[in-house]
Amino acid sequence: PNCRAPSYRTWTAADRYVEGVCSDNGGSGCIGNASKYFNTTVSMASVGIVYDNAGNSSVCEREAVRVDKDAPYAPYFNYLNPVANISKIDYSCSKNDKKSSSPNICNATVYIQNPNSHCTYEWSARESDFGSGVSHSLFYFESNGIGADYCNWTEKCNFNSGTNPSYIVLKHKSVDKVGHIGPELIINFNVVQ
Repeated sequence: PNCRAPSYRTWTAADRYVEGVCSDNGGSGCIGNASKYFNTTVSMASVGIVYDNAGNSSVCEREAVRVDKDAPYAPYFNYLNPVANISKIDYSCSKNDKKSSSPNICNATVYIQNPNSHCTYEWSARESDFGSGVSHSLFYFESNGIGADYCNWTEKCNFNSGTNPSYIVLKHKSVDKVGHIGPELIINFNVVQ
């Protein structure tokens, strides 16, 4: 017998029921179709095995199922690239499981060479998503209690902290292609001048 299952081009956050249709032209005939219910993250899979009335069997080929149940995540602080007037950065982070709803928290100390200069930072997160992939990122910066607008980049975001900042807070979330929002990554920067 032969088995044919559909191949899905688009990702979904919903469960997906997939049926493989059995055919046995000129043979003893199929006993039935194969089917499988997918409710966890999966990219490609087989729906099972079909049988004919003569005892023959055939494994349904792996097809694209594309179910995404996991939120994206930035598991740790990747790097902060100093653009201007920074001598060094010390940082440490806690790391949570990718499925955790609690945030990853990082603390950093930024050493500025010239206290009268504006400080510009470039942030990049190492993002991952086991399903549909990361669509975009949301960044929020706050300097001395004054919040900046969210910026929406797929990878990088620049921020000017202003003159003589004492502390900076950066918040980062990853969003995947089916709309899952990952746990927040919070970085607290203490500035030493």
